[in-house]
This record gives sequence, structure tokens and C-alpha cells, in this order.
Amino acid sequence: MSVLPGETITNFENDPVQRVFEYINGSEIESKLVNLAKIGGVIIDPTLEQPERYATSRLALSPIDLTARETYVAPLMEGAGMTVQEHPFGLIGTLEGKNPDLAPLVIFSHTDTVPKGDMYDGVTGVLGGITVVEAITKAGLTPKRNIHVVALTGEESSAFGFALFGSRGMWHGLSERELDAKIPEGKTIRETLGEEVSEIVRHPIVGEGGTIPTPHAVVELHVEQNDTLEKAGIDLGVVEAIAAPIRYDVKFGNQPLEADLNNPSHSIIFNIKVEGKSDHSGATPMGLHNRADGLSETAKILLAILEQDSELSSVDIGSIKIDGQALNKVPGLTTTEIRLSGESQHDFEERWLALEKILERHNAILEQEVTRFGSVPISVELIDEDSAPQFFKKNEIAARQKAALDFIVDVNQVANLHASESVVGTVGTVSTQNGIISLGLDVRGIDSLSRDKALHTMKTNAGILVHPDSAQFGQELPGSGDPVQLDLTLVDMAKNTIDSLGIGSSMVMNSAAGHDAQNAAKAGHRTVMIFCQSNAGGIAHHPDAYTSPDNLEKGVKALAALTLQLTT
Repeated sequence: MSVLPGETITNFENDPVQRVFEYINGSEIESKLVNLAKIGGVIIDPTLEQPERYATSRLALSPIDLTARETYVAPLMEGAGMTVQEHPFGLIGTLEGKNPDLAPLVIFSHTDTVPKGDMYDGVTGVLGGITVVEAITKAGLTPKRNIHVVALTGEESSAFGFALFGSRGMWHGLSERELDAKIPEGKTIRETLGEEVSEIVRHPIVGEGGTIPTPHAVVELHVEQNDTLEKAGIDLGVVEAIAAPIRYDVKFGNQPLEADLNNPSHSIIFNIKVEGKSDHSGATPMGLHNRADGLSETAKILLAILEQDSELSSVDIGSIKIDGQALNKVPGLTTTEIRLSGESQHDFEERWLALEKILERHNAILEQEVTRFGSVPISVELIDEDSAPQFFKKNEIAARQKAALDFIVDVNQVANLHASESVVGTVGTVSTQNGIISLGLDVRGIDSLSRDKALHTMKTNAGILVHPDSAQFGQELPGSGDPVQLDLTLVDMAKNTIDSLGIGSSMVMNSAAGHDAQNAAKAGHRTVMIFCQSNAGGIAHHPDAYTSPDNLEKGVKALAALTLQLTT
């Protein structure tokens, strides 16, 4: 086993690593994940591998998020032998070492989820960290330094449009602008916490004078959320660099519009439904064979309809809705409200047939390609007249809608052109309020130059679209940043530890998705990440995500071995 310069290992009798490993079991870890998923989760159809599984929706700082921490995570920490401190952004469990004055080891990840998310994202690292401490305690070992297991919230951008705000607060403290982050029609972080608690999160909790002293090292365990390891037949990844996003709320239209209350005599109102498959917007590479982006395909369909309906006289586009939308998710099921009208019944029927042909053509295109879409991804569903969807006058909103649809398609096309440079681009959210259309843009890359070049092209193309209402980008959203290099000495130590103990096969890799660990590294602390292999094609941010008990066990054993390396 390798060590950091100047460090020595004090071996416990009877091989301490194997003694700790005896208390780490993949099935038991999976059971903990399922129990946590039940809190706020919705049970879904079982599979052979997962007889009990849930779609999780624990948005950061929500009542469900707080309940999960207080009723499940905190008791687990206490049961593992830790004292527990509460923080507005999470829990800090501490296992005291022989010399608490030494710089501590910090193990951390997050417990919040995206809407209708999966049971593994983030919580694997939290519950894995608790399991490691529990195993050390049961093995009768005492580390030489304190071990802190931190269960954070606010990693996902779903609640406030601000990714990683929990770790941002933990390692850096939140700025006034960051405290004012919110999603449309939602509360800000400041309003949710209140002024008194907001004062607490303005200051980091790590470092001199903080709850946690400057750490000896920081480790995050996470599922990969991609299929790189699975395809390569490698068990574990050691992360040396993390991609970072640039995000914008892109608006189309300056002035609010009044609803069109007229209802044409020969008309029908229906939904066009595109059955995409949600996934992690950062970890999922570009291309139809990787992404079933419901919003991107919706935009192509609507543009084809508008192109055929050249005078925009018969088609009204209402709201576009993404099921469980989040800024860091590839859009799944996407539904668009449509009103189709005609000057006469015969005229209406001809237009309906023309629209059906467009949908059939797009279904055929997706069926011919090797994609993650289902067998019939595009369908039509009549809308109950009582639901009364809202439409706007075509001469006022049509230009905005076409510009927004063009932008959605363009983001996908530009990101595809830069896919070989590990750039991904996603429009993950869409909303229309009083006729003003807002799109949530997320562009990521390991290399900031390639990522920023792609973004520049997207901005340029949006600016030269020949429409009265061009895109308005405004300021970058909180959570935007640059790619981060992790500590290479820790990277080498983690890989050597995994390999020398025969825990599983390993490789050094990059993370296309953003993670809390990048905020620790940006604060100047020595940081490393370990990835468990994701199964089921690496899908993430979706209930179908899966990591086997065997892979969970290997990941937690790798975390345990590295923990012993750094604390004994």
C-alpha cells in the first residue's frame, strides 16, 4: 500500500483491513439505500435485480429532505458510533480518533435527489461512509485522527436552480447572490432558511474556526452515472478531474402577453407526447444512441409542423411540460399542448391528416435509428375540455416560440459537433409565464476551452436567429464554474490501495458530471473521488438506475481501505 510523503502506517494485529471488510456487505448496503428511498419515494414496478425499488423525490431543504436526515441518516450515524451535529445544509457525523488535534479525514456526499430520481445518486457515498465507520467500530479499531462523515443536501439543481449549493456553503460560504437563487415561482434559499439561518451558511464550516478543522484529506464515493466502467469491464474508477457546467436561464420575449380567449369553431385540443428517457445531463454523452432527449425531439417535431403550416394559421402551441424536469436531467417524457383548427370541417380534417403524417415520419426516423427511445415514442392524447390550456395570439408569440425551438435544436446540434471533446449540452427545463419562454441551459466539459467554444457558438447562433425576440442570456446561474483537477497523490494512493488489496479492477478516469468534491478541491483541500460501476447501461437521474450489491460492496470496501490508509 502506498502512503503520502512523510506518512507511515501503524498496522493493527490480524490484518485490520480484512477485519473491517468482514462488516461490509453489499446486500446490507442495498437494503439501507432502499430504506432511505422509501422516505418520499414512490414504489415502482420491480425487476429481477430489484424486487423493491422507488422513484425518489427528495428536493433540497424540502420537508421530505429534512425528514430523511432526522429520522434515518442521523440515527444510522449514531448507531455507527458517531456523534452528530446538525447544519442547515446537512449532518456532520464524527468518529473521534486517538488524537483529535490531528487534521481530520472528511468523507462526504449528498442525500437530496432530482424529481423522480434514483436510489443511488449521492446516497451511496453517505451510507457508504457511515458503513465504513460502523465497520471500523465493530472491528474494534480506533483511528489516529477524527473521521467526519458529512451528509449534505443541495447537490442537485432541482430545488433552486443552483447545483452544489450545499457543498458550496460548506467549503466556501454562500454569497448574497447565491442565497437569492431560486427556480421560477419558487422561494429563494434565503427565504427558505430565514435570515438568521442564512447568516450561518454565509460562512464555510471547514477550516480555521469552523466546525471541521482544515482536513487531512477529503474523499467522496459515488456511483459513476455512466457506462464507461461497465463497458470496459472495470469495477472501480478513481477520478482525477471533474467537469463543470455553465448554466443560463435563457429567455425569449421581453413583455408579458395576454391570453387568447377566442376558441375557433372547427378545432381540437390535444397533447403531443414524446416518451424520452431522463438521464444525467452531464454524465450522458451526446448522440441518439446515448440520449433519448424528449425535449429536443419535441422541438424538431414542432418546427416541422410550423414549417408545413407556413402561415401559422391553424396550429397554436401551448405549454411544453417535461415530466420531473431539472436543470441537470436529460428531458424524459415531454408533453406539448396543441390546438389545431380549420376554416371548415373539411379543412380541419385535411390539416389533421397532415399532422399525423409528420408524427408518423418522426416515429419512423427514431425507429430506424439505434436509440434509447421506445418502440412508439411519439403519440397524441386528447385533452379534456375542462382543463382549458392557455394559448396566446399567434402574431404575438409565434416568433418567440420558433426562436426557442430553434435554440433547443441548435444546442443539441452544436454539442454533438463537440462530442469528441467530451462536451455535452442540454436544455433541461422549459416554462412559459405570461408568454415569456424560459429555457434552462446546461453546457459541460472536462476542458474549459472546448466547452466555452461550444457555448460561444450557441450564443452566436441564438443572436443571429432572424426573429423579433432573440435569446436573452443574462448572467451565468449560480453553480457555474470551471473544470477541477483533483489531488493526484491521493488519486495514486486510491488506485494503488484498490489494486494491492485485490478489491477489484480499477482505472483512473474523469467525471463528466459535476460533484460536491469539486467544491472541496476548489477550496484548496486534497480531494479524491471513487466511482462504483453503474449497471443498466449507466442510466442516472431516473428510477431505472441500478448498481449491483457486488459493485456497491467493492466501492465501500475501496472507501474503507483508503480511510484506513489515511487514518491509521
